[in-house]
Amino acid sequence: KEKIPNVFKEVYELEGQLSEEDAMASLGKFLAHNLGYLWHLLTGITLKPFQEILLHGWFKKDRSVAVLGRACGKSWLIAVFSLLYCILNKNATIVLVAANFRQVKEIFSYIEKFLKRSGSGLLRQCFDVPQRAPDLLRIRCFNGSEIKGLPMSGEKIRGQRASVLVIDE
Repeated sequence: KEKIPNVFKEVYELEGQLSEEDAMASLGKFLAHNLGYLWHLLTGITLKPFQEILLHGWFKKDRSVAVLGRACGKSWLIAVFSLLYCILNKNATIVLVAANFRQVKEIFSYIEKFLKRSGSGLLRQCFDVPQRAPDLLRIRCFNGSEIKGLPMSGEKIRGQRASVLVIDE
């Protein structure tokens, strides 16, 4: 069995003065285990419990398949996942592909909406201005991570490297 750390207990047991490095490490660990709270801090948006469960699963496992009904917010949640993954993982590359490029553009438009939202000041500070080309969508994070949206067909996808590959059907 895999041992799951009790981050709440670890934070509760912290005593006395912490060095700045220890405080940042503790906060980072706490936020990485509480993705819903992190997303709320960054954007002011509260995730539903099932969305938090899906996000935790996507972060934890290498291969995940989410089979959800229509209008459950799959593309919206992929955008949330992509932004959070970039922030929490230095120098990561997330490649978004779909059966047609229109779907990738929709996910990328959610990313842009999150960044433009009035309550997303902290999130905006983490990313550069999104770049759009006819066959490539890209946004870079301050820590070297990036999100790329590519069409599934054509030469653009050939030779691409990714830490995470997201395929939206």
